[in-house]
Amino acid sequence: AASLNTMTAQLAATDRRQREFLADVAHELRTPITAIDGFASALVDGAARTDDDRREAAEIIKGESGRLCDLVADLQALTLADLDQEVVREPTDLVECCREVVERLEHAAGERGVLLRGPRAGQDPVVAVTNAAHVQTIVSNLVTNAIRATPPGGSVRVSAMHEGGSAVVEVADTGVGIAPEHLPRIFERFYRVDKSRSRNAGGSGLGLSIVKHIIEAHGQTMSVRSTQGKGSTFAFTLQKA
Repeated sequence: AASLNTMTAQLAATDRRQREFLADVAHELRTPITAIDGFASALVDGAARTDDDRREAAEIIKGESGRLCDLVADLQALTLADLDQEVVREPTDLVECCREVVERLEHAAGERGVLLRGPRAGQDPVVAVTNAAHVQTIVSNLVTNAIRATPPGGSVRVSAMHEGGSAVVEVADTGVGIAPEHLPRIFERFYRVDKSRSRNAGGSGLGLSIVKHIIEAHGQTMSVRSTQGKGSTFAFTLQKA
């Protein structure tokens, strides 16, 4: 009887989390859809009368469409992580993974006035038994968040190193930092430390949830150090080859 009651409670908790998640998804979708509908209507019914008005409406529609695409992509990634698919692991150079992410995102960082730096030139490989695509997904999410959290003139540094018997990847920024009361919740789905800032920056609120799922699939955990006004450092370890 006790076992049945426990199982019933677990199923109820799972059902509640699923309903809460669906409600959060609906809420996140509503904002860009409302903006797209409103400005599209302004174009159709002629309320956007001048060229400037029409250009502004088109730019907002484009921006909000981009937010929807990012949200859908993150939802797909999170769904795949939730399926508990077996992770195919092989020797992977973390230095090269980090460099590829930096090359892909350094233009976006530059547009925000943020200096994005990767592993130093000539660094020896740091080889871990892992999945290269997963590592790049993790680092991409961490770097994207770090860029959004860093004011113009700041920097983001991506590093790969040996630490004892493990391989470690770090993403450190000189951004706004995270208050201690928020740290335990930052990996929750749709949790935002600063809701208005995150939405304006285009974040879906799912990036760190995706990171957490992938790290756990590797049997590892992530550490976070942060000081308000000085920045944050996210680090994760992998099995060294």
